[in-house]
Amino acid sequence: CADAERSLHDVTQKLQSWGASPDELESIINSLLAEKFLDEARYAKSYVSDKWNLDRWGKVKIENTLRQKNIDEAIIHKALDTIDESEYEQEMHEVLRKKYKEVKSENKSDDARRIMMFAQSRGFEAERIEEWLSKEGFEI
Repeated sequence: CADAERSLHDVTQKLQSWGASPDELESIINSLLAEKFLDEARYAKSYVSDKWNLDRWGKVKIENTLRQKNIDEAIIHKALDTIDESEYEQEMHEVLRKKYKEVKSENKSDDARRIMMFAQSRGFEAERIEEWLSKEGFEI
């Protein structure tokens, strides 16, 4: 926990894999929390920052991954709010434009479907993708 941010979920799983008893698990977790080695809000903020700045994941993908780690919804949303909205929108549009150049074919509805699937797999919101597709002249 001193080397990198860890979630409570990750630490619990690791301790269980090492065969820690429930009492040991509770004691270790409480110590880590008391000494501030574990902090879910700090973990979520760091995770969002890494996944956005390094991997360019969309908010949906980041949120779903944090949910799988049992991070509280309020903490997730507060961490996601750290993403600059205009930068996020600009990046999503760039991803969509790049994909459109790759998939250009005779069938625009097929192109739209491919772009939509790709952007959703990157974690961007369906509503925002549909809005961009509409502006670009695709029928949804």
